[in-house]
Amino acid sequence: MQANETKSKELGASVIAVDYTDNESIVNALEQNKIDTVISTLGPKAGEETEMSLIAAADKSTVTKRYIPSSFGIRSTPE
Repeated sequence: MQANETKSKELGASVIAVDYTDNESIVNALEQNKIDTVISTLGPKAGEETEMSLIAAADKSTVTKRYIPSSFGIRSTPE
């Protein structure tokens, strides 16, 4: 059994590995798995570029309708 399958069974949710530097591979993963909603849980070590890559892929995907950003991954101002 592959690591993703094992983790998916353990968590009770699908685990899909993606390369955050390859926008098209993220778009393909979202579309192939019919991911309607992305909930980002990226931490501060992931970096802003990683979060922005995931946002761009979700926007480009024809099946993804919602994106919930990680409050840790995007710089924000007090306003």
